[in-house]
Amino acid sequence: MTKRTLVKTAIAAAFLFGLSTVASAQTNINFAPGRSSASLSGRIGTNGSRLYRFRAKAGQYLTVTVRSGNNYVFAGVEAVGEGRTVSGRLPYSSSYVIELSNGGNATNYTMTISIR
Repeated sequence: MTKRTLVKTAIAAAFLFGLSTVASAQTNINFAPGRSSASLSGRIGTNGSRLYRFRAKAGQYLTVTVRSGNNYVFAGVEAVGEGRTVSGRLPYSSSYVIELSNGGNATNYTMTISIR
């Protein structure tokens, strides 16, 4: 298996099994009044993860973009997908969780989220 395949497999496993075990470490994303996007930066440990929660309505279009120093930080969003860029129409009105997963060494990252 290639390293990229291993990283994607690890992200999928973390997304499927990890949300319930680290739910208390979620950071809420609140958009500024009149804004539909936000950028967040941080540091993520070796093979670590970070959880972000936001609210949205059914039919809104979500775009999440992640940039990192090691190029091994990916985002996963339930009912939308996973990757360095995740986008799609949200199927229901609810809270959604973005899980950032790092398949490499500790690194800095910036995530941009947009809802239209």
